[in-house]
Amino acid sequence: MVHSHSLRCTRFGLIALLAAGALTACASESDEGETTPEPSPTGTGALATAPVAASTEATAPESESTPEVESPPTTPEPTVDTVALLEDLWATTTDRENVCELWRQGDFRTMLRDYDDGWDFAVVSDHYEERCSGPDGSRQNPFPRDAVLTGGDWTMTMADVSFDAADVVAAQNQFNDPPPPEHQYVMIDIEVSYHGESEPVSPWRLMDFAIVGSGGNTFTDSCGVIPNPLRDVGDMYSGASASANVCMPVATEQLDGASLRVTLGRGQPAFVLLTSE
Repeated sequence: MVHSHSLRCTRFGLIALLAAGALTACASESDEGETTPEPSPTGTGALATAPVAASTEATAPESESTPEVESPPTTPEPTVDTVALLEDLWATTTDRENVCELWRQGDFRTMLRDYDDGWDFAVVSDHYEERCSGPDGSRQNPFPRDAVLTGGDWTMTMADVSFDAADVVAAQNQFNDPPPPEHQYVMIDIEVSYHGESEPVSPWRLMDFAIVGSGGNTFTDSCGVIPNPLRDVGDMYSGASASANVCMPVATEQLDGASLRVTLGRGQPAFVLLTSE
């Protein structure tokens, strides 16, 4: 049953109370009829009767953050046609010995410093391994004596080598001088072929020969008048072949391991061993 004082403050509305100035009294009676809740052990009033999850989150110590682990660097995708560019680069390289030394050190970026990034270095390594670890026509790795050399529109092979051609030279012309002291006349029989479209052409004007001794000295002097010199080979049309001799005096002590340096057309020089291994 509802008590009368509560009914007076609720059922009959606020009109009479406002008229009698009893609004304060209603508030007072309402307070007396209610029991004030006892404070909760964890807080004040009814809102603190249970632990608040948010407050636990606020007071909990922050856990240490896990350090970020850096991902290993990834190799960028190659952006250049590595094989084609390496072929062009090798064809125009004049100091192949130095390039091969850089390859042995794994210093690819120095080797390719004049070029843009984007190389496939696995292809670079394979390319130079093939050229720097085996015969490649450099002085360090000359071609074998029976190699077929190609340069520009020309091909050339060595048919024969005479390491002591003094008698042949002397017989060719009585005015020829003997070889210098401690030197020997080395005469090389070569065969050349022309496959170009510029006709006619003279091999003597488009080829250059020198002998590089084992000590590193270069020998380019002439033996004098020799049989079938390259100079006497006439103009050649596409498909033509010819044989000729080239001859140079070489220091005797540098003959063992000497090589013939050949430049065909406007290509790069190549080295060919004079002796058969």
